[in-house]
Amino acid sequence: MPSVDPNLDEEHLFLHILPTQPISECILSLGGLRELQAGVSIFSSNIIQEIGSLAHLERLTLRPERSEIELPEVSSLAEDAFRATTMLTCMYMSWTSVRSLLGYTPLTRNITSLRVSCPFEAPLGEWHGATASLRLKNMTQLRDLDIEFPGSLAGPYHLNVDEFLEVLSRLPLRTVRILGAQFKTLTSVPLDKIFPAVTDMILPQQKADLHRLTRFAIMPNIKHLAIAFSEWHGKNDWLSPSSVCCTSLETLELTLTRSYGEALPEIYPKAYIHTVAK
Repeated sequence: MPSVDPNLDEEHLFLHILPTQPISECILSLGGLRELQAGVSIFSSNIIQEIGSLAHLERLTLRPERSEIELPEVSSLAEDAFRATTMLTCMYMSWTSVRSLLGYTPLTRNITSLRVSCPFEAPLGEWHGATASLRLKNMTQLRDLDIEFPGSLAGPYHLNVDEFLEVLSRLPLRTVRILGAQFKTLTSVPLDKIFPAVTDMILPQQKADLHRLTRFAIMPNIKHLAIAFSEWHGKNDWLSPSSVCCTSLETLELTLTRSYGEALPEIYPKAYIHTVAK
């Protein structure tokens, strides 16, 4: 059996089994690679051109480094880089890094699925600014959008930002999952025009009573809806012949919300039980 000199320090222990050719050549030899998980610093390194040239790389997952990395605002990627990459995941990263990545057109132009998880507290403008919105707009193939906003003592972030809604309306979205944010004024949002093709919508922090729940019924293709249910204190006139009927909906998930010490709200007012049964 091979032996290892016990006098070697840890730094040199495995040098004899490491490849001797440059790392760029090692990457180019991975022609069949379909998925890569790496630190975000690869976009500020010399090997990003080789990574971008991998012809079958479909899924790219990026993670933060131990110390914050300042990514270049302008990408040096070749025009045909990441031509096979359709799924991009940014985990536990700062919004500043995410915003830079969204500006790399060769990376984002073919993305159909985007997942962003940023648990760090950040100024609202870092995401809702015009720069971030315009960069998301360039992802013209995007069908699946999954965003996790950072937790805030002030409550969920507000999605009622005209620039952001305008961008969403121009994307061919099918699935939308947004955590840590909500539409502050749901009645003013034309959901049918912003999400005309969306079939799955998951908004765990979106509070809606029975009256506002009907706003989602105008979405023409919605099949799965998950929101937070809150009690309606207004008139019980939400169920009427003029109410919008959502025939496409197949699954409705309601998370019941209540203040401390309060009883869970009734979803269906007793006065309408028989009407619904008929």
